[in-house]
Amino acid sequence: MNQLLLGLASGSGRSFGVTNRRIFQKSLGIYAQDSWKVKPNFTLELGMRWDMAGALGEDKNLGANFLPDDPKADAQGFVTLSQKPLYGIDKNNFGPRAGFAWDIFKNGNTVLRGGYSLNYDLPNFGTIHAPQTFFNAFSGTRAGFYTQVAEGNFPVQIFSTPASNQAIFDSGSQANSLCVIFVCMAPGVNIYGQSVTPDPPFNVVQVLRDFQTPMNHAYNLTIEQAVTRNTSFSIAYVGTAGRDLVAWRDMNACPAGNPDSCGSDTNPRPLQTRFPDYRHILRMTNDAYSNYNSLQTAFKVREFHGLTGQLNFVWSRTFDTGSANRGGDFLTNYQNPYNIDKNYAPSNFDTPWNVNFTFVYDVPKVQSLPKLLGDGWSLNSVFRAQQGRPFTAYVSGDASNQGLRTTYACYDGTPLNYDFHNVDSFFNVAGFSVPQDGLCGSRNSLRQPGISQLDMGLFKVFKLSERFDIKFKWEVFNVLNHGMFAFSSGNIKTCKIQNDDTQPNLNHAIPGTCAGGFGTFFATPDVGIGLNPILGTGAQRNMQFGLAVSF
Repeated sequence: MNQLLLGLASGSGRSFGVTNRRIFQKSLGIYAQDSWKVKPNFTLELGMRWDMAGALGEDKNLGANFLPDDPKADAQGFVTLSQKPLYGIDKNNFGPRAGFAWDIFKNGNTVLRGGYSLNYDLPNFGTIHAPQTFFNAFSGTRAGFYTQVAEGNFPVQIFSTPASNQAIFDSGSQANSLCVIFVCMAPGVNIYGQSVTPDPPFNVVQVLRDFQTPMNHAYNLTIEQAVTRNTSFSIAYVGTAGRDLVAWRDMNACPAGNPDSCGSDTNPRPLQTRFPDYRHILRMTNDAYSNYNSLQTAFKVREFHGLTGQLNFVWSRTFDTGSANRGGDFLTNYQNPYNIDKNYAPSNFDTPWNVNFTFVYDVPKVQSLPKLLGDGWSLNSVFRAQQGRPFTAYVSGDASNQGLRTTYACYDGTPLNYDFHNVDSFFNVAGFSVPQDGLCGSRNSLRQPGISQLDMGLFKVFKLSERFDIKFKWEVFNVLNHGMFAFSSGNIKTCKIQNDDTQPNLNHAIPGTCAGGFGTFFATPDVGIGLNPILGTGAQRNMQFGLAVSF
């Protein structure tokens, strides 16, 4: 509110003309699958699926692809949807699949199962219709294939005051430095500049003409052993390999290693002479890939003296070159020059170990009590514990010289010494520094705190008649009142920074000076991510009572 009263905004955006779009995509899938009983104790399944999909289209062809060298391109480099679809049809999407089940000793107690499949998955509409390409750009359009149309008007997303407005706010006795950080607002001043159309530079997007359908290889091998008539144990290897996944590349990024401002005469963009009004030219490619490998174990019990439940343990690693195909802050922070392999790191959702169980116990009838009180009791429990997910240390600004709002910080390998009980400094921040000019650091080099929570419930069913009963429940969340926390910020500039005398362009975070920022906690996970502040994961111990009437 204070920021608004001062006439300051963190960002602002608008579009021009008719913004409604009717997006469609035609697709076809054909598959054949059969099962063979090769032997009484061995079953084999084989199948094949073929998928084909056309390019995402718009009912009135309101959209365009940036193809400056295409004969059909206009002066701005665009080819409209009425002239050519966004990309060609990918016709070779054949997905084989195979699986087997083998009763090894022919007694039903030891079973080996395995399978493989190749699956094709189209990008969601948002990836193409509304890619989050604007988060890292200093200013310019929220570029999308259906908002860049051949009308000369670009949607605009700004995070600082346009140059034509800056002169107005600097016209007093003292320049307003806040207008460099915020969008300054005042009565009678057009937020987006002094012209009707927004000021350049703009961002544009492009998709490869031979864009391929992303695919995923999935494979598993499981052995399950019956321990008793009511219990079993299984151990499995489960893996996936994603290929031809969506990745975004800035075709107009400035060369690395040049300390001069990106887009200046001494550090021009590759297409700056030909298209001076364009800043980022973001190409949607199939360069990304991912790998997941896991060991999964499970112990199951079914109706064993009133006890039913399952205990699971998963040990896994997930790596990829980017965990969000729509973009956002995971989008363009690739190494410069472009090398997607250097972005290969633990996925945003990588949790190396995960333990969980759920059990329900039907309490035996207490014969010494009346049936209404001594029967119908049950107790359940749910437990979940997992290692924290990775997060990235970053700095505000453009040390990588790609024209970004944020850049990955550098990590020099100093031991992190995690202490998740220290709310003021849960790891050693000294190893993180501002990158040298023209360079950027690495992603997902840190771990946030994990989660560990036990929930329990007590239930009683009062059977009053054949058709009428009342169910009482008492549920307790986070029974052990275990403290869990959410990290405050990944921005190392929320710490104090000290100069590195040995490397003048490199500045390090100072340990113990990050209160409220990098390396600190600020809330429990449920509050930190904006969800239910009482009964969500991570809250203090809570309980609730309830009655349900069935008739």
